[in-house]
Amino acid sequence: MRIALNTLVLKNYSALEAIQAAKPFGAIEINGRHLPPDTPLDIAQSILKDFEVIGIGAYTGGFTTGDHKLIIAELEKYVAIAQVVKAKGIRIYPGAPGSAQATKEEYKRAVMGLKKAAQIAAPIKLYFELHHNDLADSAKSAVRLINDIEFENLGLILDPANMYIANQDYLAEALHTLGSYLSLVHMKDIKRLEKDEPGAICIDGVYYLHKLLGTGDLQLEALLTNLKEIGYQGYLSLEYHGEDADFNTVLREAAWLRERLK
Repeated sequence: MRIALNTLVLKNYSALEAIQAAKPFGAIEINGRHLPPDTPLDIAQSILKDFEVIGIGAYTGGFTTGDHKLIIAELEKYVAIAQVVKAKGIRIYPGAPGSAQATKEEYKRAVMGLKKAAQIAAPIKLYFELHHNDLADSAKSAVRLINDIEFENLGLILDPANMYIANQDYLAEALHTLGSYLSLVHMKDIKRLEKDEPGAICIDGVYYLHKLLGTGDLQLEALLTNLKEIGYQGYLSLEYHGEDADFNTVLREAAWLRERLK
């Protein structure tokens, strides 16, 4: 397994500063905040020319209820960028609500829209990030969605923090379900709180606090063990969400992860 930097960690920094922080890794997951869809192709190619771009963290999507023409138009811009920077994949969101709450019509709309999206992006992969309040809110729902879309250029991003919030498994059982669709793993930690406190986020009435790797509630060492057991050889993308993140945060998170990958 190899380490990459998701530039979302440095969301309060400029694109060039965030990209610079990824140099020690050689691999980058460039977040949409640092790479908007209207970024000129020559600029995108120039700033990312020294990196393996493991993914573009676009915020494109919402096929359950959104305007498909607008979503596809934005995706087409990202596909053009992905081609010039040789990105492995583009994140796209199927849409809210969660899989248990979505109506049959919403699910059908998403499948139809994602079929078109996959066709446009091919051979570049489209990544669904497992995320609460989205059709891909568990390993099972995400795999079901991929099977219904029936395109080969689809993959899944496992985000254990998102799964913890959604009360879904992110360890051995989930990895077994994801199988060959597992394309990327986001590495961040989070803690559930009894009440609100500075820096906390509230999701469905529950408060959470972003934490450094190994200091929250997640069983991240168990996850790494499970990933080794299934022979996962892909990237672990650092994605600390705290507002206090700086360049030292990147070094700390990488050091924690490297120690456990020995």
